[in-house]
Amino acid sequence: MSLRFKFFSMALDYKSNVILKLFPNNDNHQVNVFYQKDDDITYNDGNENERRTSLGARYFGTYESGSYNNELMYEFGDFGNQKINAFTVSFQLKKKMKLSNHIFNTCLKTEIICGDKDANDNTLNIFDALYPRGAYFERVSRFGLQT
Repeated sequence: MSLRFKFFSMALDYKSNVILKLFPNNDNHQVNVFYQKDDDITYNDGNENERRTSLGARYFGTYESGSYNNELMYEFGDFGNQKINAFTVSFQLKKKMKLSNHIFNTCLKTEIICGDKDANDNTLNIFDALYPRGAYFERVSRFGLQT
């Protein structure tokens, strides 16, 4: 099911999670809200019901011969009796450069993804990429030709 309005769109995914996008018609930024409700999920901390909300913002586009794609996301909720408190930040800059008669694509990408430092503090600090596709957080050291 999906609803689309001028300033936001809302949809339910295949697991009945709510996906809310603010300013869906904007060309270079998105504000997203995801709600995930999963029962009987197993992590290292045990098997519990999980309720997780993700708030995110993404700013992307092109400028001259380059492009940018920056995103930050914060997650909160509950995993059994533990509180969820997690985040990620991602920055990516790409630029086409000409050297002699060859055009090269250069890319600078960095990501910060939080993790759970203390397993006994009753807070789950593991960021959950709710809808990963392939290398969601990129492959760390990618060298050589790409197609």
